[in-house]
Amino acid sequence: MYSTPGARLQEPENEIIDLTIDCGQIQERKRVKSEVQAEIKIEDVKTEDIVTKAEDMKTEIEVEAKLETIPDYYSICRASMTVELAIPSVPPEVLSTFSLDSRACIQRLIAHCAEHHDLSVHPRTKLGAVLVLLYEHAGELRVLLTTRSKSLRTHPGQTALPGGRVDSSDRNFIETAYREAYEEVGLPLDSPHVHTVAVLEPFISLYKIVVTPVVAVLTCPSLLDELKAQASEVECIFTHPLRALLDPSLARSEPLVERGTEDWPYEEDLYNTSDTAVPLLGNMVYRMHRFRSSASPIKGLTADILIKTAQIAYDSETTYPRYACGQLQTFGEISRWVVESAAQH
Repeated sequence: MYSTPGARLQEPENEIIDLTIDCGQIQERKRVKSEVQAEIKIEDVKTEDIVTKAEDMKTEIEVEAKLETIPDYYSICRASMTVELAIPSVPPEVLSTFSLDSRACIQRLIAHCAEHHDLSVHPRTKLGAVLVLLYEHAGELRVLLTTRSKSLRTHPGQTALPGGRVDSSDRNFIETAYREAYEEVGLPLDSPHVHTVAVLEPFISLYKIVVTPVVAVLTCPSLLDELKAQASEVECIFTHPLRALLDPSLARSEPLVERGTEDWPYEEDLYNTSDTAVPLLGNMVYRMHRFRSSASPIKGLTADILIKTAQIAYDSETTYPRYACGQLQTFGEISRWVVESAAQH
């Protein structure tokens, strides 16, 4: 089995200052709250009632207990809308543990500036995140993957990145990704060996789930041996070379599943693709990429996310045609279509 620890999250900037019963501090909290609220254009925040009632509370403890949830609320609103998440800087000593090639890949991911989008136009129940956990083996970056349990209602037996939908306890997408990784494969929530390096532009699944990829690096690969699949959700845990998502021929040296089996029923040796009209997306054309692996095929949304991650990391394009003719290529394009379609029904 494999294992990987998580990383402690840095609190977001502009977090509202601590409140005491002092009226001056109450006014300062109102001012900061107002500035943040204007910045992220929240129309339904109900913190005014909490702050106003604070002046009537009898003890400082009651005030703090009541207001304790406000920073978390702002943080998830920021993650759900347009404001950039605060990502802790990666210490130089962390980068020094990687080869020069892998270090350059990680630095490109750190430097990448994803375009921000207002996700408030999508239902909260349609928001999710996945963890793209990278580590180095034999000088090459590899990514942690899972095969979903065949007993699951959705996507049974398919390859996935650890992740899932936003929970009410999550303050941002980074927390969502790490929480889900902990639940699915036992990834510890705090570790000095895992570092968040990037939050990429969201993707929209064929079921209109808005998925935000969180990219992290692991500096102690031996910790992978401690991972344990949650049987109710995960069939198995495996890894794959990241660069092979750009050039499938690079996976030829991997211990691949046999051809002609359930895990690779296609005629092609390493890579298969097909263009399909998707009814759930108004018959929008979509190119499905499938990569042969040591377990289940890497395909669909998981493949799309890893292709994008690899393109950024290696500053290179795919050796195969990436999109179908007429396929919408950006999150902004697809998001607008989904929102407009929902408004018409």
